[in-house]
Amino acid sequence: MQSTLFKRLEQLKRQSRPLLDVSGGKKVLLRVVILEGGDLGELKIERSSGEDRLDQEALRLVQLAFPIPLDYALSRPQVVVRIPISYSLSSD
Repeated sequence: MQSTLFKRLEQLKRQSRPLLDVSGGKKVLLRVVILEGGDLGELKIERSSGEDRLDQEALRLVQLAFPIPLDYALSRPQVVVRIPISYSLSSD
């Protein structure tokens, strides 16, 4: 599940790069609650990048990534994941 989510976020982040080409070297840490069906439960910023524009873009990317397909059923009603989203000026 985490691998699927991270791959999806990287894909979405690359698509948003033209909007963020002056951000350079910032990281947002998000707390994400994933419900047992793969839906997004709760989403909040745990540590800000210091730039509201990047924080809001990180929240938007995670919202776009859901629902995520689950390869197997969760053993509980929800799972909490912390997701770091980094932005830089690199051209990778």
